[in-house]
Amino acid sequence: MFPTGHAIDFSIYSTESALASFIDTFSSGLAGMAGNLIQTVVDNRTIDQEVTFWCGRRGYSSLQQTFVDDSAIGSKLDLTKPVAIITHGWQSRANVTWVQEMAGAYSKYVDSNVCVVDWSRYARYGYAIAAKRNTRLVGNYLAVFMQFLTRNGITPSKMTLIGHSLGAHVSAFACKNFSGQVKELYGLDAAGPLFTLPIDVGTKNRIASTDAGYVQMIYTTRYLLGTGNPIGQANFFPNGGYHPQPSCLLPMLTYSDAYGAYGGYGYPSPYGAYGSYPYTTKKHKKWFPAPPAILIG
Repeated sequence: MFPTGHAIDFSIYSTESALASFIDTFSSGLAGMAGNLIQTVVDNRTIDQEVTFWCGRRGYSSLQQTFVDDSAIGSKLDLTKPVAIITHGWQSRANVTWVQEMAGAYSKYVDSNVCVVDWSRYARYGYAIAAKRNTRLVGNYLAVFMQFLTRNGITPSKMTLIGHSLGAHVSAFACKNFSGQVKELYGLDAAGPLFTLPIDVGTKNRIASTDAGYVQMIYTTRYLLGTGNPIGQANFFPNGGYHPQPSCLLPMLTYSDAYGAYGGYGYPSPYGAYGSYPYTTKKHKKWFPAPPAILIG
């Protein structure tokens, strides 16, 4: 069981890299306009208080908070069906529009349960802390939740993880710490700084093609805020994968286009794309993930 009473000492990251500091400074201006400031105070609450899971069956009317060892799990999820787990990124939260719309669309089009991970308190820390420490911390706790689902009948072969920005690495660390191979992992413009930029930290320390049975990456801010080189089994580059994307002039908005591209499957959209396929089997030849979601650009 995860040590839920463990308080975290963030002082080791008090001196952030120049790259992370630049990202913090740039984001603070945008976040300030949106009323969402970077967390600067050490939080002593435990992870089970700070990270929450919100789940529902297919066609749910509202997502319900679901706990590790939840005695009511059978009423919140259909334990005979697969589950998709969606994780937001840095400076974000579970109740933002794109997360809710993606969860709703997935539930509508796929015969599957849906869970959303809210790690917003840890996602609001400065970039270096959020990237180097919190992604692992939250990923490990997500793995504990996934083990709980497995004990209740949802096997690894029925699990799909979807993560945006730092959430892609959270999802990857969950897969790495999970005792079983997850079916699918989708990285939506996985964060590049401190993972592949300025140097690649290696497959054990970031999302990688070996983290699940099928790993698909979508790139919209290559070599800027997102990863640059192809690191998935299948890799998609809407409009070449570079900033700016259509109708998005700011890097942070282009960064958000990855989940718009993910959602564009089956609908007319401005997201022209080309992909790379290291695998030639029909199983791995996907244009965008099978469940279409609402286009957000």
